[in-house]
Amino acid sequence: GGSELIMIEEKLKLDGGASSYDVGRDVIRTLPGSGNDALKSLQSLPGAARVPFGLGGLVLRGSAPRDTNVFLDGIEVPILYHFGGLASFFPSTMIESMAMVSSAYGSRYGRGQGGLVDIRSRPGRTDRWAVGSEVSLLDASVRAEGPARGGNVSLGIRRSLVDAVLAAVPTDDLTLAPRYLDAQLRWQSRSGKLTALLFGADDGINLGTSSNTLDARQSFVRAGLRYAERRGDLELSVVPWLGFDRSAIIANENEVIRSNVTAATRATVQRDVHHGFIAAGLD
Repeated sequence: GGSELIMIEEKLKLDGGASSYDVGRDVIRTLPGSGNDALKSLQSLPGAARVPFGLGGLVLRGSAPRDTNVFLDGIEVPILYHFGGLASFFPSTMIESMAMVSSAYGSRYGRGQGGLVDIRSRPGRTDRWAVGSEVSLLDASVRAEGPARGGNVSLGIRRSLVDAVLAAVPTDDLTLAPRYLDAQLRWQSRSGKLTALLFGADDGINLGTSSNTLDARQSFVRAGLRYAERRGDLELSVVPWLGFDRSAIIANENEVIRSNVTAATRATVQRDVHHGFIAAGLD
């Protein structure tokens, strides 16, 4: 019926009054138009636009992609999509929920003007191990999840096949070979209070002729630990994380390489009160 076609609920958030779009696990599994990649569906929501030439960002309310913040379990993510916009950095099978605020989000998150994408990862299975794989013309992936010592584990890896497919097509001179790789590892304690997360992505594109070559590459790695606990009306969350970013452009014998290490901590304490809540935190 018509109610089944309403896949995304729009509501007003208390902390900022901005329109938000929340997508849960059940919706992610059957989300149309996403190409089996739930995060790509964000590009079709109101107020969102794609970055030209598939450079990997998300434009919200006309702001630059650098003004849109993306968080995975409280860990800031520098790149939402791989080169070409063919896939996102995180597989849909490991997503519990995601929310997008296209403008004017509350003070809980800062250093951005365009909007916010908040992704929550899904716990692994606790009853038995499950393994799955997928192969297409775009990429190949393997994932596994199951019980582990003191909790559960989820892991996955995906590698693009676009460069291999294009290499099989004969060309006279010009060659174009994009490629991407991402990997994820998640552990959660049996109580659900402690979560460790390690993930990263590597993208590259090679443009060359018989006499000149241009190779561009960007990669990042994030490692974080989240502690979350609720005691009655009081809720506490602490997320310290460490990251490494690298970008490189190599043209013939010339190269420009930039690397940096990032460390951050997010902490929030919230208490429910009559008609609402009181929250405080630091970032």
